[in-house]
Amino acid sequence: MPERVGLPGTEQPPGGRPLGPLSAAQARQSVEVTLWLREPPGRPSLARVLDAISADPPGRRRHLSVAELAAAHGSLPEDEAAVAAWVREAGLEVVDRERATRRLRIRGSAARVAAALGVSFDMREAEGPGGRTVRYRHHAGAASIPAHLAGIVEHVSGLSTRPVARPHHVIARAANVRAAYTPEQLAAVYGFPALPGGGAAAAIDLGIAELGGRADPAVVRWFEQLHPNVRIIEEAVGGGALPVPDPGGADVEVALDWQVAARALLVSAPRASIRIVLRYAPNTDQGFADLWASFATDTTHRFSGISTSWGSPEDTWTAGQMAAMDSAAKACLAVGIFHCAASGDRGATDGSPDGSLQADHPASSPDVLAAGGTRLTLSDGVVAEEVVWNEAALSEGATGGGVSGQFGVPAYQSSNGVLEVSLGSGRPGRSEPDLAVNADPVTGYVVVTGLGASGAPRLLTVGGTSAAAPLVAAGFAAVSALLGARLGRIQDAVYPLGRAGTAFRDVTQGDNAYPAGGEGYRAGVGFDVPSGWGSPHFVRLAEAFRSAGAVGG
Repeated sequence: MPERVGLPGTEQPPGGRPLGPLSAAQARQSVEVTLWLREPPGRPSLARVLDAISADPPGRRRHLSVAELAAAHGSLPEDEAAVAAWVREAGLEVVDRERATRRLRIRGSAARVAAALGVSFDMREAEGPGGRTVRYRHHAGAASIPAHLAGIVEHVSGLSTRPVARPHHVIARAANVRAAYTPEQLAAVYGFPALPGGGAAAAIDLGIAELGGRADPAVVRWFEQLHPNVRIIEEAVGGGALPVPDPGGADVEVALDWQVAARALLVSAPRASIRIVLRYAPNTDQGFADLWASFATDTTHRFSGISTSWGSPEDTWTAGQMAAMDSAAKACLAVGIFHCAASGDRGATDGSPDGSLQADHPASSPDVLAAGGTRLTLSDGVVAEEVVWNEAALSEGATGGGVSGQFGVPAYQSSNGVLEVSLGSGRPGRSEPDLAVNADPVTGYVVVTGLGASGAPRLLTVGGTSAAAPLVAAGFAAVSALLGARLGRIQDAVYPLGRAGTAFRDVTQGDNAYPAGGEGYRAGVGFDVPSGWGSPHFVRLAEAFRSAGAVGG
């Protein structure tokens, strides 16, 4: 038998209730997995190129085209050919390839895929998002490949079909609500910039990554009739089937995401052509990573940014899964698309299975802008108080935020005096979030979840960093439209402003210890784990970016 080598980072975390090996019928079923290939050796890495791009101020950055990304950093034709030959020998087939993001999608029976990648499948069940019991395909040990492909194939996703993420929204209990804000009110609070002429000459495309739920078609029609310049578009990765609606569950997440983004953008650009693209994929490691990668290579839309409100504790991911997600995020940044992700809604543990302190992934990726949560109190439209979101006393959640055990301290943090240490491991790492906005369900967002018989909207108050991510994404999308340039990796430009005390309201009170009595991170003067630099003021950010010399690009 040919010598084989393991793929580090593909061992699945323990969990779930074993149900036994695959049945004969299940072993014959066709499955697809994604192989992630190496960058071209001997060339500057994409990470190094991103550092060079991001050293310039927003507005002067020279991002890559999709073709340039593929030519300089895509998979090599000879690597693809070597992998394809092995795939054929194993009785499998290559069904899709994406050179720019270095992915090959292969298909075959579950039994042949298991044999080709040296794993043993079984079936398990566990509690999934929304508390539902889900059954999934699982493997315990690391995947392996023939030795001659070592270093060419870096990771395989899709062997397990375990749900990897949950939506980060919290539906407020009516008795606990102190205030309910519209996205328009919050856009004003956080200083969304006004585009000249109401943005009549601007086109803004904002993507939203979804792993379930659907937009209510009646609500979408109602909204588009009120705002004819806005389009809410639903797509499935690879032209697959859209998910089934999930009323009261992920449908709430989808409604929150698109309504916060669209309504906030209308404050900045009421006359702009605005497209909010809801893109769906299965809630698996393969689905999530392929979903992110699809934005980088999209040539139909011109995305300024992407918002993601799904995630889970780092200890529920494998190192390979996190590396694949980060690779997809880098590809987005290379073409100028920023990515904003929610930091979680279960405090410093992020709801980890063993109660340990955990950063939420994918917000913990250094190539993602992480949004945390605050509790906001207004008086006559002016901020009276803004503190870290923590409703432990009411069991209404708390902002995520922590120090990564997977990713080291990025240069944009260390060079600006940020070197946070995990309260759990005692080691430094990428700390998240980078900034924070209102997310407490007690001071939540007004969301339309349906229309009544008379056509009147049915309203719900929702919080969670699921609301923070699309609001922050919309703010930076407005800044991007004002500058006439994609922003790419935002932190390089934002962190010096935070350190200088510019463009942020420092959040100095509160912590994210949750439930009550647990351990968490405290806010303080300057950067801190639960709130980052504090809450942004987007007009001031835009002014600072402009003063650095915006010339378009």
